[in-house]
Amino acid sequence: MEKKAIERHYFQKFLDALGISECFDSSKEKPDIRFQRKGMFIGVEATQFYIGYDAEGGSKVKQRDIQERVVSLSQKLFEEANQSQVLIEASLAFNEVKDRRIKSLAREIANLFLNVDLKGGKLSAKDFESIPELRFAYIYVLKAGDDNATWRLIQSGSVENTNVDVLQGIINKKENKFDNYEMFEENWLLIIIDYINLCMDQEPLNVDYSSLHIGKFDRVYLFRTGYNTIVDLKENKVIKP
Repeated sequence: MEKKAIERHYFQKFLDALGISECFDSSKEKPDIRFQRKGMFIGVEATQFYIGYDAEGGSKVKQRDIQERVVSLSQKLFEEANQSQVLIEASLAFNEVKDRRIKSLAREIANLFLNVDLKGGKLSAKDFESIPELRFAYIYVLKAGDDNATWRLIQSGSVENTNVDVLQGIINKKENKFDNYEMFEENWLLIIIDYINLCMDQEPLNVDYSSLHIGKFDRVYLFRTGYNTIVDLKENKVIKP
């Protein structure tokens, strides 16, 4: 599907989610979409929110490598310091981890396991609330005589929350081009999350967007397809959960 057809496809879904029936046109010029509502001419720039790259330019492949290094180092540090006779395996899932946090995060996780009751099972989120990168932790207690412990990186069942820093980068990039757009009575930015696309899907609810700086667009909407979630980022308000 060519770019303009994709933009029309997503914008129609957005209008349907809002319950708006107005017709609209796409354009080869900027902004991408223009339509009229209640006598007002509105221009809409549309963009897709890929999570394959974080605010520092790291790919999801790089994230996996970073997280696997954290898991491996955590196990090494735990086993070096463990004075008990209990041998464990651990399954860990993470939020985003920065390069600079590999060593310190591994120490924190090792200390976590050195100080919790090693009876096995899923750890409570309260056990690691001081470690924001850690999303899930499960301990397996090995049987006597089994000394071949393996700590694993797993993918947790839920999608990650929207990263506000990455979102700010998207807004900044569009606002840097704003003066080259045709101006309308209102100028909107529509940021699209396609829930079917694993490189896009993320959870936009329960995120504080108050730190976002929006200077030029009259309205900026974050729209997650499928769930029809719409967040007015300028007002930091969920329009449709």
